[in-house]
Formats: sequence, C-alpha cells, structure tokens
Amino acid sequence: MGKLLGTHVDGPLADYTTGFMEALKNQGFADWSATSYQGLMAHLSRWLVQHEWRPCDLTSSRVEDFVAERRRLGYAKGRSAQGMVRVLVTYLRAMGTIPSEEPIIPCTLQNDVVQAFTMYLSQQRGLAHTTITRYQAVVEKFLVDIEIQGEKSSFVLNVGTEQVHQFLQAQMKSLQPGSFHNVVVALRSFFRFAFVQEWLSQSMDAVLLPAPGWSDRTPLRSAVTAEDVTALMQSCDPTTVGGSRDLAILLLLGRLGLRAGEVAHLVLEDIDWRQGMVHVRGKGRRHDELPLPSDVGSAIAAYCQQYRVARDHRQIFLHLRAPHTPLTTGGVSSIVTQACRRAGIPPFGAHRLRHQAASAMRQAGVPLWEIGQVLRHRRVVTTAHYAKPTVGETRVVARPWIGGDGR
Repeated sequence: MGKLLGTHVDGPLADYTTGFMEALKNQGFADWSATSYQGLMAHLSRWLVQHEWRPCDLTSSRVEDFVAERRRLGYAKGRSAQGMVRVLVTYLRAMGTIPSEEPIIPCTLQNDVVQAFTMYLSQQRGLAHTTITRYQAVVEKFLVDIEIQGEKSSFVLNVGTEQVHQFLQAQMKSLQPGSFHNVVVALRSFFRFAFVQEWLSQSMDAVLLPAPGWSDRTPLRSAVTAEDVTALMQSCDPTTVGGSRDLAILLLLGRLGLRAGEVAHLVLEDIDWRQGMVHVRGKGRRHDELPLPSDVGSAIAAYCQQYRVARDHRQIFLHLRAPHTPLTTGGVSSIVTQACRRAGIPPFGAHRLRHQAASAMRQAGVPLWEIGQVLRHRRVVTTAHYAKPTVGETRVVARPWIGGDGR
C-alpha cells in the first residue's frame, strides 16, 4: 500500500499506524478506504491524549464513549462500535495494545450447572457451536425458577413435574411447532445429562412427551425441481468475483448435498486435487472423504485462482467486501436465497438443495443406502425422509377416488 493522504497519527497509537495499514492491505482494503481508517485511528489517539489515558486503559465501555463522541461531533463514519471501529479495535487487541475483555459471567449455581452442561455437549457430544448455544439458552431459561443446592460438580436440582409442564406451556404459547420441538429436545438432553451426573433423583424422560418434529410435519417433500437447481446455477456470472464464488457454493450444495455449515467450514487443505476428493467435517465431529465431481472442482479452482484475495484465512469461501472474513453458515444460506431471487423462483434455504440432491439420486435409481452414504446419514429412516417423493410424483401411483370421476 503506497503513501496515504489521510491524517497523520500522533500520540500513543502513532507506532501502530504502519502495521495497521499493512493489515488493512492484507485484508483487501483499497487505499481510499484505508485513508478513512487512518483518520479514525488519528482521532482515537487524540481522544486518548485528551483524557490522559494510555491504550491499555481503552476498555469496551470507553470504546462506546469514543463512538458516542464521534456521533456528537457529526462524523459520517465510525458512529457505532461495529464496522470501522470494530476493525481498528480488533487489530489493537490482537497486537496486545488494548485489553481483550471477556464477558463477566456471574458466579451462581445456575451458571455453574449450565457451564458443565455446555462443556459436555462440546467435548463429549461434539455438537456444533450454534446447537450448543441454542441448548444453553433453553436451559438458562428453565433454571431461572429451579432451586439448586450443592457446589462444584455435586449439585442437587429440585425439579418437579409441574414446573416442567408450566415451562413447556409457556414456551408453547410463544413458539412455532418446529422451535418448540427444539426446546423439548434441548431439555431432554439436559435432563439425561443431569440424571447421569446424579443431580436429579429420578429420570425425567416420562415427563417430556415427544413434540412434533420435522418428520411429522412434512409427509411429502416440497418440490424443488432439477430445473430450479439449473436456474440457480445459471443466475451466477462466473466472470465476476461474486458469481464465481456463488457458483462453486451452489454446486457443492446441489451436487454433493453438503450442509451450509459444512461448506462454510471448508478450508483450502480440504481439497485433494490429485485424488479428486474433498474432506468434509460433518455433524458430531464426523469427518468424511467424498469424491469431487469435475464441474464442482473446476468451479472451486476458478474462484480460488482468479478471485480469492485474502491471505490470512484458510477457509475457501470469503465475504466479497473487505475485510474478507470467512462466510458463516447463515451467509451460505443467504447466497442460495439471493440466487433464487435472481432466478425468479420462490426463495428457499440451502438445506432444500440437500433434499433435492437426495431426490435426484433416488430418481436415478440409486439405492437408499447409497444415498445415505453420500449424505452421511447414520439412520436409513433419515435418508428416507430426504428422498421422499413430491406430491406430483405420488399422483402417478395414486388410485382414483371412488365416485370422484377420476380425480
């Protein structure tokens, strides 16, 4: 990055200017954008001098005060703790210049119980971070009115049937069936963990009746046709950075049936170009090797060779705008939704392409157990759900209704 025309940085942050500008360059920021960041850094350095603070005194609350000062003075940029301010603060924290503050968790028995449960989910169950967060939120709500005794790992939970029923009834009133099903699953997992730990005097399985899940709500698969998938691919312009990236992602979702999170977590080392294989990190810390079709590999190679610019991240798929951070699971699913809008078809999420991949294999005559191997299912009943026929396909074998004139 050449010489910038931004404001000169004086004060306690002056020595970090060159490193920060180099970091912005490595993250793909243009010179004109780096100039704005240099001005922000100069303002923060002057603000520290004004209050007679050192960089190590810059806590999260003082960062908020700095942002409020920029809003009061009418600055057009850096008016929130996100965006530009977050990029600068993240760099300074990585350099050890300002403190890296962790959220303060109150020392209560409820929090000790929740922490032990989440550690179990992560270390022994191998659940994804998003799933653990969802389970944690449910258990934290449930434990608010629960009496807990003991200390360390020797807890006694005074849980009654009526308390469980009241909690579930309150959740049922405010949640959709699918979300309520997730609450029951999370609570059942916690009760089983607590019973094994001998924190509960009796098993609570009989108290938690099964809630309707996805297999109960979708007797027939919604129609996402092969034509829809083709339209999604054709909506991507492979001569642009966004189109090249999106095409590679859609091919991984539609051809291999990968989950959105699995695509987001792919790193450069996961592609074995010589053997034509891709390493997939699935649910429950499961690792699998799948064949990489030539069209999928070509799309990934084209994106990496021509458009992928970040040097600091090993994840394959990155955000288009600087800083070029890795895509999240939600970002991958959002790409599918945007492609639907471009193609002029009703929008759907990334997981529907996994269903379509299973359906395409079934229509091609692939046995159910082989489809399960591709989708990496543990149970054939799960594969059967993914490969369910559409309503239109069942009309071929359905017998006419008696007295219905063939309808």
